[in-house]
Amino acid sequence: MNIGELARQTGVSIRSLRYYETKQLLSSQREENGYRIYDQTALERVRLIQFYLSLGLSTTEIFDIVFCGQPDDVASLCDGTDLSSCPEEMDFYQEKLAEIEAHIASLEKAKTYLKQRLTRWHAEKNA
Repeated sequence: MNIGELARQTGVSIRSLRYYETKQLLSSQREENGYRIYDQTALERVRLIQFYLSLGLSTTEIFDIVFCGQPDDVASLCDGTDLSSCPEEMDFYQEKLAEIEAHIASLEKAKTYLKQRLTRWHAEKNA
Protein backbone atom coordinates (compact mmCIF):
# COMPACT_ATOMS: atom_id res chain seq x y z
CA MET A 1 0.00 0.00 0.00
CA ASN A 2 1.17 3.55 -0.56
CA ILE A 3 1.66 6.18 2.15
CA GLY A 4 -1.75 7.75 1.54
CA GLU A 5 -3.52 4.42 2.03
CA LEU A 6 -1.54 3.70 5.19
CA ALA A 7 -2.48 7.15 6.47
CA ARG A 8 -6.18 6.55 5.72
CA GLN A 9 -6.24 3.11 7.31
CA THR A 10 -4.46 4.19 10.48
CA GLY A 11 -5.73 7.75 10.86
CA VAL A 12 -2.15 8.99 11.07
CA SER A 13 -1.00 11.88 8.92
CA ILE A 14 1.38 11.35 6.02
CA ARG A 15 3.74 13.78 7.71
CA SER A 16 3.79 11.63 10.86
CA LEU A 17 4.43 8.48 8.85
CA ARG A 18 7.42 10.13 7.20
CA TYR A 19 8.62 11.25 10.63
CA TYR A 20 8.35 7.68 11.95
CA GLU A 21 10.61 6.60 9.10
CA THR A 22 13.22 9.21 10.01
CA LYS A 23 13.11 7.85 13.58
CA GLN A 24 13.52 4.29 12.24
CA LEU A 25 10.18 3.18 13.66
CA LEU A 26 8.73 2.40 10.25
CA SER A 27 10.25 1.30 6.98
CA SER A 28 9.08 1.22 3.41
CA GLN A 29 10.23 0.04 0.04
CA ARG A 30 10.53 2.49 -2.81
CA GLU A 31 8.96 2.10 -6.22
CA GLU A 32 10.87 3.20 -9.33
CA ASN A 33 9.14 6.56 -9.14
CA GLY A 34 10.35 7.02 -5.54
CA TYR A 35 6.94 6.48 -3.92
CA ARG A 36 6.89 4.67 -0.59
CA ILE A 37 5.26 1.24 -0.47
CA TYR A 38 4.35 -0.45 2.82
CA ASP A 39 3.49 -4.07 3.52
CA GLN A 40 0.61 -5.19 5.74
CA THR A 41 2.78 -5.28 8.86
CA ALA A 42 3.01 -1.48 8.69
CA LEU A 43 -0.62 -1.19 9.80
CA GLU A 44 0.03 -2.93 13.11
CA ARG A 45 3.36 -1.17 13.54
CA VAL A 46 1.75 2.27 13.18
CA ARG A 47 -1.02 1.31 15.61
CA LEU A 48 1.63 0.13 18.07
CA ILE A 49 3.58 3.37 17.68
CA GLN A 50 0.39 5.36 18.29
CA PHE A 51 -0.41 3.29 21.38
CA TYR A 52 2.99 3.91 22.93
CA LEU A 53 2.87 7.60 22.02
CA SER A 54 -0.48 7.79 23.82
CA LEU A 55 1.24 6.38 26.92
CA GLY A 56 3.59 9.33 26.82
CA LEU A 57 6.64 7.66 25.31
CA SER A 58 8.85 9.61 22.96
CA THR A 59 9.78 8.19 19.58
CA THR A 60 13.29 7.59 20.94
CA GLU A 61 11.89 5.58 23.86
CA ILE A 62 9.70 3.59 21.50
CA PHE A 63 12.71 2.82 19.32
CA ASP A 64 14.91 1.87 22.27
CA ILE A 65 12.41 -0.07 24.38
CA VAL A 66 9.70 -1.39 22.08
CA PHE A 67 11.77 -1.96 18.96
CA CYS A 68 14.91 -2.84 20.95
CA GLY A 69 16.97 -0.09 19.33
CA GLN A 70 17.82 -2.18 16.31
CA PRO A 71 18.09 0.09 13.28
CA ASP A 72 19.30 -2.74 11.06
CA ASP A 73 16.23 -4.82 11.74
CA VAL A 74 13.23 -2.49 11.96
CA ALA A 75 10.97 -5.54 11.87
CA SER A 76 12.24 -6.64 15.28
CA LEU A 77 9.95 -6.06 18.22
CA CYS A 78 10.40 -6.66 21.92
CA ASP A 79 7.34 -8.84 22.23
CA GLY A 80 8.32 -10.63 25.41
CA THR A 81 9.25 -13.91 23.74
CA ASP A 82 12.98 -13.32 24.27
CA LEU A 83 13.27 -11.57 27.61
CA SER A 84 17.07 -11.39 27.38
CA SER A 85 17.04 -9.27 24.22
CA CYS A 86 15.84 -6.10 26.01
CA PRO A 87 16.60 -6.41 29.74
CA GLU A 88 15.79 -2.74 30.36
CA GLU A 89 12.29 -3.34 29.01
CA MET A 90 11.05 -4.87 32.30
CA ASP A 91 12.17 -1.88 34.38
CA PHE A 92 10.71 0.52 31.88
CA TYR A 93 7.31 -1.22 31.89
CA GLN A 94 7.30 -1.35 35.69
CA GLU A 95 7.98 2.40 35.84
CA LYS A 96 5.21 3.10 33.31
CA LEU A 97 2.79 0.91 35.24
CA ALA A 98 3.59 2.77 38.46
CA GLU A 99 2.98 6.09 36.69
CA ILE A 100 -0.37 4.88 35.35
CA GLU A 101 -1.43 3.53 38.75
CA ALA A 102 -0.54 6.86 40.38
CA HIS A 103 -2.54 8.69 37.72
CA ILE A 104 -5.53 6.39 38.27
CA ALA A 105 -5.33 6.99 42.03
CA SER A 106 -5.29 10.72 41.42
CA LEU A 107 -8.29 10.48 39.10
CA GLU A 108 -10.19 8.34 41.63
CA LYS A 109 -9.53 10.96 44.29
CA ALA A 110 -10.81 13.70 41.99
CA LYS A 111 -13.86 11.59 41.10
CA THR A 112 -14.71 11.06 44.79
CA TYR A 113 -14.35 14.78 45.50
CA LEU A 114 -16.60 15.75 42.58
CA LYS A 115 -19.25 13.21 43.55
CA GLN A 116 -19.26 14.56 47.12
CA ARG A 117 -19.62 18.13 45.86
CA LEU A 118 -22.47 17.17 43.55
CA THR A 119 -24.23 15.23 46.31
CA ARG A 120 -24.00 18.25 48.62
CA TRP A 121 -25.17 20.57 45.85
CA HIS A 122 -28.19 18.40 45.10
CA ALA A 123 -29.00 18.09 48.82
CA GLU A 124 -28.86 21.86 49.32
CA LYS A 125 -30.88 22.47 46.17
CA ASN A 126 -33.63 20.07 47.25
CA ALA A 127 -33.72 21.23 50.89
